[in-house]
Amino acid sequence: MFLMDWLINFDLALLLTPAILV
Repeated sequence: MFLMDWLINFDLALLLTPAILV
């Protein structure tokens, strides 16, 4: 359960980080 939440958060971070940098 925790691992799944971590993976979801990690994927969201990868998607949101470029938007923040740009």
